[in-house]
Amino acid sequence: MVLSEKIVRTLKTLRRHYPGGGVLEIGDPFAMVVAVLLSARTKDEQVLKALGRLFQKYPTPTKMAKARVENIEKLISNIGLYKSKAKYIRGLSEKLVEEYAGVVPDTIDGLVTLPGVGRKTASVVLVGAFGKQAIAVDTHVFRVVNRLGWVKAKTPEEMERKLLPIVPNENWRDLNHTMVPFGRAICVPNPRCWACPVADLCEFKKKNLVPPKNAVGIIEDAKKKEQTLLVMRDEVKKQMV
Repeated sequence: MVLSEKIVRTLKTLRRHYPGGGVLEIGDPFAMVVAVLLSARTKDEQVLKALGRLFQKYPTPTKMAKARVENIEKLISNIGLYKSKAKYIRGLSEKLVEEYAGVVPDTIDGLVTLPGVGRKTASVVLVGAFGKQAIAVDTHVFRVVNRLGWVKAKTPEEMERKLLPIVPNENWRDLNHTMVPFGRAICVPNPRCWACPVADLCEFKKKNLVPPKNAVGIIEDAKKKEQTLLVMRDEVKKQMV
């Protein structure tokens, strides 16, 4: 099977298993920029909890830009690296107000001018907030793609460059939509190959295909956790209306 066919088949299969979309896709571009910034080295569950508190108090770039950094810190104190992230949030809010009339730019070049926003964050926002095609290589995508054998890369940036020419443009968004929940539930650091729906398409040489005694419970727990995140996301989205 040629690589392009394998890529399309893999993403199609994963899309059937994970149709829910990204748990940080809040809808509102400003909220999503902040959410993805907060997510670095932090579980999505904690991000969604903090996001709800933060946007109840400061729902717009204008209000966030006027907030004291110390007050932002208090609202996101459950987040890893919350002090530096609070400064980034205030800084990007000020830049949005001063240079973009309070509107989040919808291009990579515009987004990466915001404090704390790199290419990965920008790509996730383009996909989730603006519905554009982009490839965002986070921890899960990096781990899963390396195991699948599509490319070999030592950094997320290198992987993005190598994926762009081999993944069909119309499938770029599927990478994050499917591989992030897949990486949380199945292709974890100690992979559950025995439950993998694309094991036959994967080149990982150390597959563990023997299910443990509590296999059913493990998978059910993973499904419940993913559903909980989607419910939390939808609750935050309601607050954005």
